[in-house]
Amino acid sequence: MEQQTVIDKFQAFVAVEGDTLMRLLFWAEQTVTQRLLAQLEAMGYANVSLAELRLMQQLCLAGVRLTELADRMKLSKQAIGQLIDSLERKQWVMRSPDPQDKRAKIIAYTTQGYQFIADTIDATFIVEQELSQ
Repeated sequence: MEQQTVIDKFQAFVAVEGDTLMRLLFWAEQTVTQRLLAQLEAMGYANVSLAELRLMQQLCLAGVRLTELADRMKLSKQAIGQLIDSLERKQWVMRSPDPQDKRAKIIAYTTQGYQFIADTIDATFIVEQELSQ
């Protein structure tokens, strides 16, 4: 497809009057995320990045390998490793040897990580109640 054709299609899309389904879904996701991060900050969780929040939400209760997190989140292992480093500094996750593969590490919640998840669930309920009024 030629560049001008793509430009024409994009201009036609953004020129549509009113809200498209994609715009509404994007707006809804952005609104909920911003409110959730603000609620978490009000609960004492300052400086939580969206990427950290998403990774914490992707961990299984029993823990998961770093490579599986990378696949789930569609990020590189290096990017996930950096996020894990940040979450370890916050003491929300820990790495432990995988009993099935000594080369791999299992990423799991710490006690503080479980508390963050519990508080995130509470914050989600608060945000949903606010938005439904």
